[in-house]
Amino acid sequence: FWSLGAIIGSVVAGLAAYFGIAPLTQFAGTAVIVAAATAWFLRELPDTRSGAAGATPIGARRLWLSGALVGVAAIAFGGSIVEGGSADWSALYLRDLSHVNAGIAAAGYAAFSLAAMLTRFRADLLTARTSPVVVARLGAVVATCGLALAIAYPALAGAAIGFALVGVGTAVILPLAFAAGANLGASGTALAVVMTSGYAGSIVGPAVIGNAADRFGLRVAMLIPLACAIAIAMLVGGLRPAPAPTGSEPSPVHE
Repeated sequence: FWSLGAIIGSVVAGLAAYFGIAPLTQFAGTAVIVAAATAWFLRELPDTRSGAAGATPIGARRLWLSGALVGVAAIAFGGSIVEGGSADWSALYLRDLSHVNAGIAAAGYAAFSLAAMLTRFRADLLTARTSPVVVARLGAVVATCGLALAIAYPALAGAAIGFALVGVGTAVILPLAFAAGANLGASGTALAVVMTSGYAGSIVGPAVIGNAADRFGLRVAMLIPLACAIAIAMLVGGLRPAPAPTGSEPSPVHE
């Protein structure tokens, strides 16, 4: 549904740009509509305070030192750069390199978001039939192919199809990384580390890509998320589920 909201937002932005509506007017109108629509849903939010953990399990403090957690955090970090690099820069890429107007350029982000939404609604079926490692590696390969296509053929057709492929590929990477982080420990510490790494990637990515675009051009700068997609394909072994307990493990010693 995050992707669905992104599609609606990109379509609204594209229409506003096409008809010459200023961003301030568009944002103000969107804010009023979203606030009014959200108020109705706030009444249905559940009270989750009773589900808070009462105690921190033993060993939670050293989770950040584990190699598995570092690997999953690296996947989340790189996945945010790949996803953000396409989402943040696709419209500028189409405008500057595909030479289309601002309204059409917004279609690049719409294609990315639509592909991500459709994939996220169906990816769990593929994960259940195979494994998180297979699905994540397949997603990284698809994202790599999409970025390579957009870089090699920056015309409208090549770039739009390329960014749509990136949407398909990145749709599975972050959810699987977050799920793996949640399964690494009984507390939320591991998940917090993985999610923090993902948000760090969303902050670092735009700065790095933007600086590279200023110095070498946006087409060359897109090699950064391409390299991250390739790295993710090599790191996804960390998403392999931990073996189920056999019952022979020694009981933890409580101090």
